Amino acid sequence: MGKDFSVISGKDGIAKVPDIKFFGDPDTWKLISKTWSRDQGWMKSTKALEVKGVGCFLQVTTQQKNTRNNSSAVAEAVTFAPGVQIVDGKLIDSTIRQVKEPVAKKESTKFAKQPKTA
Repeated sequence: MGKDFSVISGKDGIAKVPDIKFFGDPDTWKLISKTWSRDQGWMKSTKALEVKGVGCFLQVTTQQKNTRNNSSAVAEAVTFAPGVQIVDGKLIDSTIRQVKEPVAKKESTKFAKQPKTA
């Protein structure tokens, strides 16, 4: 049995993957979008993890099956988007939007050049 790319939540995984196991909340990261092709062996997804009042971590994942030897390659990237929150509709239809201007970074004086003293 191959990987089921259509799983979109922990509850969905329980229904579709007989030997699935969890540690912690499997839906901590909210699914924003997902697309896949079982025949072509690829999957792309975007997930978000909100830090209330601060912003969201966004994760993108791409998985591609190598048709020559049946192996898979996975690429992932994570970034933080300040001032963004998750607006829930249905889980698969979650969206993100800018809710406030990002907080300006304070200038660090740790490595700033100090004025010369006589």
